Amino acid sequence: MAQSDIQLTDLKCPNCGSPINLPDGADVIHCNACGSNIHVTRRNVMNQAVSADGTTPVVDKYTHQTIAHVKVCDGWRLLPGQLSYENPSYTYPMKVHATLMGPNGALLMYAPGESFSQVGSFFQDKLPNDPFVTYRDFVAPAAYLDQFANAMFSSRANSIKLVGVAEMPVRGGVDRQVFTQRLQTQLQQECVRNSAHGVTAVADGVFFDAPCRVYEVSMKDGSLIRFAIAAHIEGRKSHVSAPGVMMSPFGLLGGLLGSAFGGGGFGGLGGSDTPDKSGTGFGQLASTGVLDWGSRHLFMLQAPADSFDEAWANGYVDLCSSFYLDQSIVQQITDYQQQIIRAKQQETDQAINAMNQQFQAMQAANAARQAAFDRQLDSWWANSNAHHAQVMSSSSSSSYSAADKWSEAIRGVNTYMRPDGSEVELSVGSDRGWISQGGTVIGTSGSFEPGADWTELDRKR
Repeated sequence: MAQSDIQLTDLKCPNCGSPINLPDGADVIHCNACGSNIHVTRRNVMNQAVSADGTTPVVDKYTHQTIAHVKVCDGWRLLPGQLSYENPSYTYPMKVHATLMGPNGALLMYAPGESFSQVGSFFQDKLPNDPFVTYRDFVAPAAYLDQFANAMFSSRANSIKLVGVAEMPVRGGVDRQVFTQRLQTQLQQECVRNSAHGVTAVADGVFFDAPCRVYEVSMKDGSLIRFAIAAHIEGRKSHVSAPGVMMSPFGLLGGLLGSAFGGGGFGGLGGSDTPDKSGTGFGQLASTGVLDWGSRHLFMLQAPADSFDEAWANGYVDLCSSFYLDQSIVQQITDYQQQIIRAKQQETDQAINAMNQQFQAMQAANAARQAAFDRQLDSWWANSNAHHAQVMSSSSSSSYSAADKWSEAIRGVNTYMRPDGSEVELSVGSDRGWISQGGTVIGTSGSFEPGADWTELDRKR
């Protein structure tokens, strides 16, 4: 604010009119002339609404960039915000934090939330080392908020207990249909993007809730406060299907597809379903399932127990109802997300191309081995037939049957008669011979019969 915008006003006691001083930070002023105590309500001129919607810009304390907007009520002071790049994720590559201070030491706080992925048993040993992904099983919204609250006060409180449950206090209520439709659209777009390399990603469902929970906290310094936390809890599930392979829920996140291909593809799938541990039914996954979930828009209120209700009504509701990220920040987040997705897609393509090259090399090696085997087999049959002809030519007609059987025994074959009278030899590993209508001859063992289209051959006696 420009220096010319600052206005100084002489303060006088409202009871006797005597001049009084306003010490920094004081909420009560004592008039030395008449002895009156005057309660002071402070307003920061920086909180004057400058946006058309009545909100005040949240400015980053380091870059002085506008990062968000929020309505600031009388008696509350908006502190400089913070734009952080620590512990980035796909959902939150950059994070916005905001804080407001109110009467009696009350605090309003905004945090962006957290994001997690839960995977099925097939991917447990294929998880990539991805700094953008935190793996955690889906939990019920109430349990998530309880864990968050306990983590916040674990080192500062003697005890914490739940004293209230509500929906996020947004003016007009939370429009669940709008948020659910947004999640469904996002999931469909992800499935289209992730369908590649012979794998089809299919949407499996979304989850949305907007709970609020209130706790009474006994602090180690002897004070008693109340703490409220509200959040959007969101989840998206999808599954993939591949030709000739039975697949289960799966969502492409963190290069899992590339990791799966790099580990040998989708062959040999198995494993039982991952049971739902959340009690909601949404956390159940099949062996190849992936569930992307997390919290969005964490709104918190901390206030002395005796003034909590006033802080809720005159500050917390406005925070939950009016806070939104600046358009420039939304665009930066979107740009970072697209960069991450492109980088991950490139890694996936590289992994799949490497697998294809290995597969082609393996095919070439197999073809070379098959050709060598065929040459050896042809040579063996040629030598065997020559030996058989020599035995037959040197044997008298009266001893032909014995010589024929002796030759068969040496070569490990049995001779069968085709319907047209010609002979065919099959390995002694088969005890029955069959011929199809097309003339194909096969051998079988035991009681196996190939079907009605096959005719059994007679053994030459």
